[in-house]
Amino acid sequence: MILEVKKFFVCENREAVFQIEYDKRDHDFITRRPWSIIRGYACTKVGGTPRSMHRLIMKVDDHRIIHHLDGNKLNNRRSNLVICNSAKEHKAYHKKQLGGSEMNCKCSKCGHEWIKRTESDPKMCPSCKSRLWKARANGAQGGRPRQMTAEETALFIEEQSERLCIEHLGYTPATWYQGGPGHNDDRLEAIITADGDIRVTDGGETQIYSGSRTRPAVRRFVKDWLENLWEEV
Repeated sequence: MILEVKKFFVCENREAVFQIEYDKRDHDFITRRPWSIIRGYACTKVGGTPRSMHRLIMKVDDHRIIHHLDGNKLNNRRSNLVICNSAKEHKAYHKKQLGGSEMNCKCSKCGHEWIKRTESDPKMCPSCKSRLWKARANGAQGGRPRQMTAEETALFIEEQSERLCIEHLGYTPATWYQGGPGHNDDRLEAIITADGDIRVTDGGETQIYSGSRTRPAVRRFVKDWLENLWEEV
């Protein structure tokens, strides 16, 4: 059976529809709950805590890992789910799927290692969720922070503004994405212009970011902008 869930991507200004597969025997349980897409998985709240559909279906709430045999995070048919008792066992499934490949990705921020599922590089580290997982954790040699590219800076601005909005409201990410009672959308949008400049807007005010493209400088820029915005409300 198929369940369709919509999600709006602010960075790309588009709405996507995700199709979640599940067995007929789980239909009543699944259709009674609201579902959202978080990090590629179908999730809902149970007692105020976000829980993934595949873990609820397999009734696993401990350290064990649920592996999707076909690599599709939204295929939650029981025949596609396998319970792994350890991270080592889980990695063995991925290694087998990729023909015995060794770990070929490592996050320089948290040190997590994993196997790529596709030929292209992943958009973020699956452990710490950093979109800049290939960047050096401590900047360039000599202790100086690394200057990011325009694309990295734009992504980092939007990532930081989303995190600060969630913290400002005191929500868990899943609650905020589903639109709680005090939900707002003050996230900043960063667009790279044809001239290579980074245009930042909150929906009202717009300016060109001309500061340093290091992570600390961009983080301060986003924090100052949002704090000023919230003081005006």
